[in-house]
Amino acid sequence: MENTLVYRIAHDTNEARLTILGVPDSYGIGAKIFRVLAQKKIYVNSVIYNKVNGTQGVSFMIWKKDIPIAREAAEKIVSEIGADGIKIEDDMAKISVIGRGLHNPSGIVAELFEVFGNEKINIQMISTSETRVNCLVKTIEIEHAIQALLKKYNLSQTGQ
Repeated sequence: MENTLVYRIAHDTNEARLTILGVPDSYGIGAKIFRVLAQKKIYVNSVIYNKVNGTQGVSFMIWKKDIPIAREAAEKIVSEIGADGIKIEDDMAKISVIGRGLHNPSGIVAELFEVFGNEKINIQMISTSETRVNCLVKTIEIEHAIQALLKKYNLSQTGQ
């Protein structure tokens, strides 16, 4: 894929991933989960709500500074909805490929998996929009990932 759209690589090491495990498959569960988080004023982004074989999980990013209150809120949520538990990973970093008109980001996603695969960097989570593709990687791999993407897209700067 010709690089005509990607113009910036950004990253953020101030986020953690929170996953609610074994979420019951019921109407309105998502609203209950995110209402509690909103009431606690917990910043949430990159929400992945996944259902496989009748089991659901909800993963999303939070600020690391919010981990104590997010843990408390998530434990309350688990109790209220009958989920299996929570997992918080604070060793994650988000790297974003930013461009214009990424209306069909599958080519960029394929490139990211290829670049990171060649560099032996595992993508932990990925989300897309028309202007950005966000990848979650282990914090220890962020500098390596940044350099690989700067090289791939022939860019010289990165932003946080």
